[in-house]
Amino acid sequence: MSDTDKPSSTFEKLKGKVKEKAGSVLGDKTLATEGRLDQTKVDLERAAAAKDAEAAVTEEQAELDRRLQDNALETERLAAEQREKEAKAAVEAEQRAAESQAETEAARKEDAVKARKDQELAVAEAKAAEAARQRADAEAEAEQVETKAQAARAAADAIEDHISD
Repeated sequence: MSDTDKPSSTFEKLKGKVKEKAGSVLGDKTLATEGRLDQTKVDLERAAAAKDAEAAVTEEQAELDRRLQDNALETERLAAEQREKEAKAAVEAEQRAAESQAETEAARKEDAVKARKDQELAVAEAKAAEAARQRADAEAEAEQVETKAQAARAAADAIEDHISD
């Protein structure tokens, strides 16, 4: 029940009217004025109570508005935090992808280098085998030449012995 509906304010208003009528009937201006003042006092108290109620409603609305604004700010903060997390996760994913790509590229290059080394080794082994074959052929040929040279020396010595005899 608001202050404007209290039985005491209604009673005070009625008491003021009674005083005003009694003062008019009795010709007592003071009593009539006092009755009007009582009524005005009740009217002012009711107006003040209505203003207080209106102020309370306005204050409650302001508090609700503040809470709504706080909620909106918190929602925006949480959304920004979520966007930041997502951006960080995207950057980390990009870094992992770049690292993976770099590792793959490094492995590919390493495989290419190994294949080139293996090929160079095979060529070197083939050249070494060819060189060994050529050396063996040269040694065999040198042995044949040595054998022929010995035979030629032996023949020359035999001729020389035959001529000196």
